[in-house]
Amino acid sequence: MSKLEKVKGYRDLVKDTTNGGVVNIDLSAYEQHKRVKEQILLKQQESKANLDMVQSLQSEINCMKSDMSEIKSLLISIMTKGK
Repeated sequence: MSKLEKVKGYRDLVKDTTNGGVVNIDLSAYEQHKRVKEQILLKQQESKANLDMVQSLQSEINCMKSDMSEIKSLLISIMTKGK
């Protein structure tokens, strides 16, 4: 059975005398840490979604450029045959 002792000079830290581990028992700090971590993960997901959208739009634009070049070539070909 582990026994917890307060760490001298720190009101929110306790030491497990069995394994020597130090534990922060400040629940509000832990909850804040979880909220910050969740916000960071959400921002990372938004950034990835934005990057995916930009890459998709870039691919679409490149495809449209290719189509326009093909149409232009066909029009030029039609015009030169008509002369």
